[in-house]
Amino acid sequence: GPDKYRTRLLHLKGKKHIRVHEVPKTYKSLNSGDVFVLDAGKTVIQWNGAKAGLLEKVKAAELLQAIEGEREGIASGRVVAEADNDTEFFTLLGDKGPIADAAAGGSDLEADKKDQPAVLLRLSDASGKFEFTEVARGLKVKRNLLDSNDVFVLYTGAEVFAWVGKHASVGEKKKALSFAQEYVQKAGLPIHTPVARILEGGENEVFEDFFD
Repeated sequence: GPDKYRTRLLHLKGKKHIRVHEVPKTYKSLNSGDVFVLDAGKTVIQWNGAKAGLLEKVKAAELLQAIEGEREGIASGRVVAEADNDTEFFTLLGDKGPIADAAAGGSDLEADKKDQPAVLLRLSDASGKFEFTEVARGLKVKRNLLDSNDVFVLYTGAEVFAWVGKHASVGEKKKALSFAQEYVQKAGLPIHTPVARILEGGENEVFEDFFD
């Protein structure tokens, strides 16, 4: 349950392409120019930097709703502004100190150009044995690469999804989650990287947002 959640701090940045990635859980990761989401399992807090962009705030709000949805009413989210100096936020974060200015966060436009850490892989047994192959990475990861006949594993930079196509084979469906979990190990991602299995047609907001 949510008691087992490891508290994580997510950084949302960008002008048009908002990227979400996990950053070290300390006030030193914060800056006035961006939005951060502190996910503590039962409590999820969106922290808006004083100069954060509108789209960053919108994306963070969607992420907040999606996390609440995934936890089925156990998690409650709220939004705080940098100026609120919110006690609970800093208590959950674990430390407190001066917030870096917006310039420290770097340019949103530059961030848009940077490579996304995203990776998309396909799991298929069409050849008679299981093959797990990389399809695309970075900005080349697109929604139209998903094929209903197979299972795909998507790493967004913050979490891993096993997407199960409507016409995937029984074997592919069975193996989807274990391949996604194996990917976390093989790619050397943090052991606590969230892994979720989703079915074609039943995608959640975090998954859909990634492709917007």
